[in-house]
Amino acid sequence: MKVLHGIRKWSHARALRRLLQRSKQRRGSVDWEQARSVGLLGVVETESDLKRLLEVKKQLKKLGKKAELLCFVPEKAPVELPPTVKGFTSKELDWALRPKASAVAEFAEKPFHILLSFSRAASLPLQYVAALSRASFRVGTHTELAGVSELIVETREDQSKDYLQVFKEMIPLLQIMRNTHESNA
Repeated sequence: MKVLHGIRKWSHARALRRLLQRSKQRRGSVDWEQARSVGLLGVVETESDLKRLLEVKKQLKKLGKKAELLCFVPEKAPVELPPTVKGFTSKELDWALRPKASAVAEFAEKPFHILLSFSRAASLPLQYVAALSRASFRVGTHTELAGVSELIVETREDQSKDYLQVFKEMIPLLQIMRNTHESNA
């Protein structure tokens, strides 16, 4: 069984490399103050995870950002997403662990200014969605997103369990970002 999973992970990595090589998406820094749209990706393993992600979305709205959430629910997670929350499950992955849900394609096509990804552990489906995304700047919470994200925010072990706390740590970092294409005139 481990060998089969290893082959699936290898297939995923190969597909991801090809996707990134073909990508013509312009990436770069984004001025947090000027950013208006934020995509949220999150792994939902518990009801608390979903509640925290919805709170992050609410906080973004208070900050004047339009936020859209896409959740990934792993196979054994005892969570059912409400109809108002878009998401996909392990059953909607192909053999190479790539998401095939229509919600993923719709989400990836949106030109977010910033994409924030939340997960406690490596999540290949989230990694693939982040790579597909047309977002200008992508922020991840795990090093497996290093080849996909422009910024990785690592947290202490005790804080990584709470997505809202991680978001609160991201905000100061995002607020100091400035567009690198500003003129010095």
